[in-house]
Amino acid sequence: MVEKFIDDEKFRAETLTILSESSIHLVSGFVTFMDKCIDETYRRSAPSGAFHGYDQNLTIILEILAAFPIGSFPPALFQKAAYSLERVGYYVGEAHGQSWAARKTWDTRARDLSPEIIKELRNVALQYGYVYVKQLIKSIPA
Repeated sequence: MVEKFIDDEKFRAETLTILSESSIHLVSGFVTFMDKCIDETYRRSAPSGAFHGYDQNLTIILEILAAFPIGSFPPALFQKAAYSLERVGYYVGEAHGQSWAARKTWDTRARDLSPEIIKELRNVALQYGYVYVKQLIKSIPA
């Protein structure tokens, strides 16, 4: 299921739609599943030069952040998504050792985030000192 969630865009979209319409109890179990998916994307990026896993990681995070309106976003899932964005943020860019594909994904898909989600990400970044989340948020065109 982890590999299917990462690799199958349609399956991921359907899963997130169902999840966004479900009770918070079902969503809380998803946090563990999300951890496994994120871990798998890092495993895929372990070989030298294998930057595609970072792009997959970022794509999953952005789709999760876009799936829920802020008023019904489960706090534990939002916190996990923000933390995961901080972790992968180091690898999003065009410098040596960064994923250019992840940068392109960020530049294209960050605009899909609602202003409320962006505001909450900014608040979490300030509260927890998430440097890379702050940098990514700053790069979103106003």
